[in-house]
Amino acid sequence: FHPSGASYTVYKNAITDCGAKGDGVTDDTKVIQDCIAAQNRCGGESLTCASTSVMPLVIYFPPGNYLVSSSIEMYFQTLLIGDPLDRPRIIAAKSFQGLGVLSSDFYIPGSGGKTWYINQSNFFRQLRNFIIDIRNCPDNPKNTPPPGPAALHWQVAQATSIQNVEIYMKESSRGHVGIFMENGSGGLLTGITFHGGYVGLRAGNQQFTIKNLTFDKCRTAIQAIWDWTFLWTNIKITGADIGIDLINQDLKNERKPQQTFAYLLIDSTISAKTGIRSNPFMATDGYAQITLDNVNFAGSETAIKETTGATVLAGAPKVDSWMWGIVASQESPTGRQVKGEAAKPVRNRPGGLLGGPNGGYFDKAKPQYENVPVGSFKNALSNGCRGDGAADDTACLQNLFGSPGYVFLPAGVYRVTDTVKIVSGVKLVGEAWSAITASGDKFKDMSKPRVMIQVGEKGQTGDVEISDILFQVEGPMAGAILVEWNIRASSPGSAGMWDAHFRIGGNAGSKLTAKECPRLSGTINTNCIAVNLMMHITTWGSGYFENMWGWTADHDLEMLDGTQIDIYTGRGILIESVNPTWLYGTGFEHAVMYQYMVHGANNLFMGLIQTETPYFQSLPPAPKPFDKAVGLFKGDPNFSKCNPAKPSSCMAWGLMIESSSNVLIYGAGIYSWFQKYAQDCLNTFDCQSEIVHLSNDKNIYIYNLATVGTVDMISSPGAKLMGSVHQSPRSNVSSINGWLGDADGSEADGNEPGATITLKSTIWLWPATQSDNKGTMTVACTPPCIFKFPPLTFPPLQPPPMTTTWDGKPYTVTPPVVKNATAAWNPVTYNNSGVVTTTPTLNVTTIPVPPWDCGAACGGHEATFPPISFPIPTPKDAPCWIYCDGAKPTQ
Repeated sequence: FHPSGASYTVYKNAITDCGAKGDGVTDDTKVIQDCIAAQNRCGGESLTCASTSVMPLVIYFPPGNYLVSSSIEMYFQTLLIGDPLDRPRIIAAKSFQGLGVLSSDFYIPGSGGKTWYINQSNFFRQLRNFIIDIRNCPDNPKNTPPPGPAALHWQVAQATSIQNVEIYMKESSRGHVGIFMENGSGGLLTGITFHGGYVGLRAGNQQFTIKNLTFDKCRTAIQAIWDWTFLWTNIKITGADIGIDLINQDLKNERKPQQTFAYLLIDSTISAKTGIRSNPFMATDGYAQITLDNVNFAGSETAIKETTGATVLAGAPKVDSWMWGIVASQESPTGRQVKGEAAKPVRNRPGGLLGGPNGGYFDKAKPQYENVPVGSFKNALSNGCRGDGAADDTACLQNLFGSPGYVFLPAGVYRVTDTVKIVSGVKLVGEAWSAITASGDKFKDMSKPRVMIQVGEKGQTGDVEISDILFQVEGPMAGAILVEWNIRASSPGSAGMWDAHFRIGGNAGSKLTAKECPRLSGTINTNCIAVNLMMHITTWGSGYFENMWGWTADHDLEMLDGTQIDIYTGRGILIESVNPTWLYGTGFEHAVMYQYMVHGANNLFMGLIQTETPYFQSLPPAPKPFDKAVGLFKGDPNFSKCNPAKPSSCMAWGLMIESSSNVLIYGAGIYSWFQKYAQDCLNTFDCQSEIVHLSNDKNIYIYNLATVGTVDMISSPGAKLMGSVHQSPRSNVSSINGWLGDADGSEADGNEPGATITLKSTIWLWPATQSDNKGTMTVACTPPCIFKFPPLTFPPLQPPPMTTTWDGKPYTVTPPVVKNATAAWNPVTYNNSGVVTTTPTLNVTTIPVPPWDCGAACGGHEATFPPISFPIPTPKDAPCWIYCDGAKPTQ
């Protein structure tokens, strides 16, 4: 859909096409920069483009030494890829000037800090397989901010990644920085090694997934600027003065309160003079919420130290679990402050999810197939596909995906009009996010959802790998399920997706742009009901999913001002897998019912998830326009609490977890920024009433939950977490270290058909008397199933006085109070689909009253009493049998 059509070039070689020498002597700056900017791409000082969907560029760098003297600006949708077997070196000259040797955004001089791109919308970037060397650059002589120079300036948002990069800086440097990241909304960093330097990684962003980083002899390995929720996993630090510095410092005032308040470090090792440095815990001035899980400080003089010099945590070989901040549980439903405690209950790490470094969680780098001969790949364009967004490529893709092998989809838009099945053994690779697009009548019926890409058959075990692919639609495809994942991985990581994304509208050729789908038109625009469900991982299916973003567009990528649009997607991702599954760095945004639904799942790792509620809600209110399709998928919320007079009650869920077990979430940014595009609700924390829902689960651990704009952070029996109570002092974000209220799973069971599900006592809250019952509850299962209930425990019961005769004398005796009487409920069998309303029954009709030796009051006899019969009279009846309303028992 580029204006130049087929003449637009997507792939270039840095030497043969761009003219670089790569000899380490010739200055290659200009030829590389000109190569990136050519073809009137999105970037540059003309400021005529803020984003694009039609100008991707891949530049391949052969092995060599590329000398640069100023920053190489990576325009929007640029991918720089080096040879993975012999990584090219980019070397900064002694005369180098710039913010970063490679830079993802440019600060406009004299503009007061304006940049080419909006940092939260700086999407679609890749950098992999490079060595970057800045050792020739002089230090910052004043040792004042901003430190510099940096090897990389990485100000990015979603669908971005850096992989397999090594950075060399001068040892004992006073200014060299490896990566400088000041803001944005990303993203993934993985497989990066830092040598020397003043700071290895200087990081600030809303949320980020950072894994497999090594720091060697950096003075400060990691310096935090700010964040809402980061996941740091498999971090290795050696030879540092400070391992992780959580001070938002300007190097002049180290006591400046920090904005870093959700720091989550797992499966890592730190050997430094000070492992982690932080300000003291200050509830009014800002603080760090620190969560450690399986972190080894062997070799560190002090594990955690405050700026006051006080030792918070002494050097320790290994920390299994440690928290500093706010933790909420059934015992502390509003959250309590903790200063250096293990998580309680202790988290359960299912063995099936392990297998990574340091005894940690499994992970797998994106495959690059560097050892696979080019001739082994089937090229889609050489096998009859057109990829032009006009031709029907259904049959062609089915032919390619119908047998095992390596498949390459060159950059393009591959239009399909029916389901395409990917069989076990397929390794699919795109180029600059080759797009597979659902189109045609078969995907239009909302009541009959149809899969676009089906991965494996239900019940099948095997291997499938997908990377650098986009899944999208052309026009309103209200019945489309973009990806159905049925295959069960034959081994950890053998089935998965890397850098694969869902883009619903906002792009050229989508027929879902500002022209077709203007914001707040006043009515539901049926031409903009785009997708039914983005992704479904079925019960049997399992896999590994890394850097996967599901975006229903909130703005038009081709408009300079980012014109906002209304597009309707029913659901984000539905996860029902009961086999080990991993999600690293995923996000789903702007679906009208939910972004993440975990239903009946087991053994699920979710390493940093991120969501946004649709900006247009509550106009229309959820679940419209999919209100007629509620119930088509398991777990669909019915929005029975939606009250049009209270718009905050009619919003999409960010995260729902129902009837699931062994779900571990490490980092969750769940955001609600708007009501009908207005942001007045942010200051009052009522953009929506509830945003995270849990029901009938066991062993659910949510660490570092950050929410925006919601009254309640968690909707779960017993939870009382109000966003306004846990607000950061200088932002609209509310944050806690962990929600562990659903971590004790002794009372819940699985959700497979035929299961017996025992409800938690915290869920089953039954009134004290039947006649006083005004409460209801909703539970779900996969039929047929049996619901069992906790026993009913009565309050103290005072039977009425009894008149009897002993030894010819009448006596009136008041029985003792019956305490802790219980009664069991009959199980409820559920065989149907849909909603059924029922009232359970008790399996007893009376409550026994124990005998009483009443002594002289009854002539030395033991009094026996009749049982209490149902129904038990209410307090208004005479006599009042229930001990209530302040009445005092006889005994």
